[in-house]
Amino acid sequence: MPAYVVNGTADTFLFDRSPENDAVRAWARARGYLVNDNGRIPAAIREAYENQQD
Repeated sequence: MPAYVVNGTADTFLFDRSPENDAVRAWARARGYLVNDNGRIPAAIREAYENQQD
């Protein structure tokens, strides 16, 4: 899933605020990872989240 969606022009972006991203951020914070409220979630954090879901 892309970190952003292009909205009409090349310089206008809407960040993807999907519930899944919110869940990844909450999971990461609960485990001591530093993660921003907006923007791309680092691949290492997303991988750790996906691996614990198995």
